[in-house]
Amino acid sequence: MKRSLIGALAFGLSMLLQATFAQGTLTYEGPYLQGEATYQYTEDAKQQRVFNGPFAYTEVRNMPQRGGEQEILATGNYKNDKKHLAWAVTVKSTSKDSGLTETIIGNYAEGEKSGLWTHRIRRNSDDSEMRYGQASFIKNHFRGPFKMNYENESGVPYIGMEVTGKFNEAGLIDGAWKLRYADQDSVVFEDELRFKNGVLAYRSLKNVNSGEVLESYDDESRVNAFFNGMDRVDSFAVVDDQKLGLRKKKFEHDIIVPIIDAWTDMGKLDLGLNYNATVPMMIIRQGELNAHDRLMIAAELIDWAETPKGKAEIEAAKELQKAYDQKINVADLQFNQSNYRQAIPLYEAALKIKKDEAYPKQQIAIAQEEIRKEEEKMRLITVVSGRRTLWKGNDKMLTAEGYYGDKDKLYEAAIIALDYQKKKLNKNYGELLAYIDRKAYDNITLSALETLQGALDDLIAFQDQLKALSKQGDKDDNIKEMEKELKKMEDPNAIINRIKQG
Repeated sequence: MKRSLIGALAFGLSMLLQATFAQGTLTYEGPYLQGEATYQYTEDAKQQRVFNGPFAYTEVRNMPQRGGEQEILATGNYKNDKKHLAWAVTVKSTSKDSGLTETIIGNYAEGEKSGLWTHRIRRNSDDSEMRYGQASFIKNHFRGPFKMNYENESGVPYIGMEVTGKFNEAGLIDGAWKLRYADQDSVVFEDELRFKNGVLAYRSLKNVNSGEVLESYDDESRVNAFFNGMDRVDSFAVVDDQKLGLRKKKFEHDIIVPIIDAWTDMGKLDLGLNYNATVPMMIIRQGELNAHDRLMIAAELIDWAETPKGKAEIEAAKELQKAYDQKINVADLQFNQSNYRQAIPLYEAALKIKKDEAYPKQQIAIAQEEIRKEEEKMRLITVVSGRRTLWKGNDKMLTAEGYYGDKDKLYEAAIIALDYQKKKLNKNYGELLAYIDRKAYDNITLSALETLQGALDDLIAFQDQLKALSKQGDKDDNIKEMEKELKKMEDPNAIINRIKQG
């Protein structure tokens, strides 16, 4: 019967919406989330739905922690896809005389909580309250009085709780906050806190059963003196000869934070029955804006040096160093990546900020030397590559039999010598030559290139000697004598030494 009634209400609302809204506003009635909804919407230029107008949602959900099936009813209004004006959500047991009824009622102003909100969970059997909360908001942030009463014998970790407090016009926790709560062993605790514009001035946490004071803090005299003497422009005051300032910070308290987060944390949906369970408004998240910095509701007294004006005074002295450090950090980054040409002007820029610093001068000198080495390396690679090409060309020419004319013994000896030299070059410098071919220049050192150049110069000099000998006449006495000697030689080194003698 209840489902029929809900369906009839939804249908009646649908008919009313269709009759009321102007042409161009459409009505949807059907599945939504885990239940059904009826709502008005328009379409944007991309034909995406934009919620506009009344909204109604119904669902029957099994909640074992609440004893079985629960009816969920959410009603409200949208403006340009944002929650607007009055909203209400009810979570109620399908059993009339048992179970619970939970309601949350409040207003939005274009997606942000605004005005007075009330939240309660009551027992259907006797209409007693398990949980009651009341809070006020302006632009999604707490303002004014806050209170919460909670009673649940199976609650974890607390079975009962009373909280009262307030927030000031700036949204900071303020004034007296009093908490009284009992754990599952019926141990009662009282926590009394006093704040001044977000600054904790006093706290006393005690075990009521034993009378033991578990935590105490009293800075009320200093906090009051600060705000009584505070400069309203720069928010500073001198207290006990110390210049103090004010800074907002994230609020921390094991009990208060979860309680206020139950109203504001859009990242979770916990429909349990503990003191910190989410208020059911978050069942419908569409169009509700997240409360940014929702826990930045506290403040602390800080040394004047950390206040805006104090920092400005100190920062003026630090600005030069900061600018210098920034240049150095970027320069070091380039330097450490071997980008020496990019690093040098950055170090030079740092020197313009602080002319007498030794470090950038040292780094510039190192960078310039590395650039010189790199340039020398590339020059040697070019030289070596050219010498190698010349050597290969000579080798091809000098291994041709016809090149030597009738000097058969010189040809045979040259073949032995040239082959030996080629193998020796590959053995000693094959890896280095491979690096050059692959342009893997990072694996090459200047000393290795210099040694390779010397070896190629020696080989080319030997080739030049062969060229010169090949051009001498066959009847030349020196040639005749050389060929007689070469005829008897098989050792490549002996052949090379004899040819070098000419």
